[in-house]
Amino acid sequence: MEAVGAARLMTTLTSTSVYFALIQTASAFPFFLLALPPGSIGDIFDRRKLILGTEIWMFVIATVLAVVTFTGSMKPRVLLLLTPALSFGQTRLNGADFLFQESGAASVDEVAPG
Repeated sequence: MEAVGAARLMTTLTSTSVYFALIQTASAFPFFLLALPPGSIGDIFDRRKLILGTEIWMFVIATVLAVVTFTGSMKPRVLLLLTPALSFGQTRLNGADFLFQESGAASVDEVAPG
């Protein structure tokens, strides 16, 4: 969803087709770069903290994106820098979610105690 929003915002910022291609690359690059480490990180660290950390990361980046956009100071290069930062958090979260789904009932008590 954030990739569609970033692409739409880019259409209002510039009409250069290179920027449209770069925004798609910027949103997909973290998934290719970090495809395997999230599962390993989920095994090493506490999954609850990992999921909480990625949610906080994405909230902070989304807040920065919103503030910069609403103040009218958004530029194509700023959007190209913040888009992969948001995708980075999504990549980490997807890795933690995948690991949670794979481990099934064995880790339910660890993720949601009580």
